[in-house]
Amino acid sequence: MFSNFSEEFLSFEFVYFNDDFFISVLVGCNSGNYIGSSDVFILSRDVFPTFDDIEKAMDEAENLNFDISDIVNKKTGSCL
Repeated sequence: MFSNFSEEFLSFEFVYFNDDFFISVLVGCNSGNYIGSSDVFILSRDVFPTFDDIEKAMDEAENLNFDISDIVNKKTGSCL
């Protein structure tokens, strides 16, 4: 599933986009010291995404067997 163009220890792949590409799930599989672990990022182009959009993205990641139990809500500032 992960790109052959990625560095060995830096394999990141988008595994979900919503219909308008405003919510996505980015997954990084770490092959170094943490075999079997992964990082899951839910990214939004909206500064204030809806709860339903975030929940749908989390459900999609979970349906692909990624562990989302430790996802932390992290708000960042707007780039504008």
